[in-house]
Amino acid sequence: MLPSSGPRKYDEGAKLNVACVTWGKNETGFLRFWFRYYASLFGESHCYIIDHNSKEQRPEDVLGPTQANIVRIPMEKARDHKAGDPYEFDRVRFRFLSQFSRSLLNYYDVVIYNDTDEIYFPDPGKYENLKAYLQAPHTQRCRAGVGVEPFHDFEAGEADFDFSGSLFAQRPNFIYRMHHSKPMILRKGLALGGHGVNEPFELDANLYLLHLKYVDKKSMEERQDFLHGLYQNKTVTGQTRWRFDREQIVEQLKGYAALPEGGGPCHVAEFEKLLSPTEFPEVFLVNTRPAYYPYFELTKSLPNGSMRDLGQRRFRFDSSFAQSGV
Repeated sequence: MLPSSGPRKYDEGAKLNVACVTWGKNETGFLRFWFRYYASLFGESHCYIIDHNSKEQRPEDVLGPTQANIVRIPMEKARDHKAGDPYEFDRVRFRFLSQFSRSLLNYYDVVIYNDTDEIYFPDPGKYENLKAYLQAPHTQRCRAGVGVEPFHDFEAGEADFDFSGSLFAQRPNFIYRMHHSKPMILRKGLALGGHGVNEPFELDANLYLLHLKYVDKKSMEERQDFLHGLYQNKTVTGQTRWRFDREQIVEQLKGYAALPEGGGPCHVAEFEKLLSPTEFPEVFLVNTRPAYYPYFELTKSLPNGSMRDLGQRRFRFDSSFAQSGV
């Protein structure tokens, strides 16, 4: 993990063309939230939804009349399907997404990819919104945000999540999940993996990757039933969270709420300790492995008591997040 070189410059007059891409199957609330967020920033017609053969909840039924670009894949298995290949689902999916994003970059300056339960959100104390954030040129051609998970503290009386309402007003608590620091803001066609890319990327301390899986207990349970079914029929294997059943995933959610409180966001101070004691480069370079899973690169050299321990406490977004309206 090395500091990136070069000054951070801003070109406020430049107009960037930004494409926003997601992939899903039978998605409802999370897709509506993802679409509302990105369409409000970049326009409906610049949102691309890859629909993997939805049957019960097709995107056009969930979103209603829309200018979004819906690309339907009307089959379950890949053309080169091989029975017993435990990695086929993600291997084929990210091969498709790598080629699709590379093609879009013939027309767009930036392509953003998220799962439907993720959004990128910049520090509201420094940027008006993600659109303003992207005006800052990237030293590298790919950028990541710090992974965090807002969560539903249902045992403390938090109501069910309203997907048409404000995220931060409803869910002020979060935990750090550094393995969700996904580098999926692209200005160059790259080979994408589940949580990484095949080249070094910039991790920006002023950018968050918000993983929303745990913001609503009811929706989480229903979605987990579907995902766990895919795991049981061996559509997906490995150490994915899809391997957990409903009861196990609820126990994880309870565990988040039971963590000791750690105050407000503190990763910037932790990063500063690890890098330069005199000058903290808020954007720094992360080298990746062929497995495209940057979490190990982020943590392998960190001392105990540093970022490794951020996931052992719960934190609260400060008031500027709720005031953002997101």
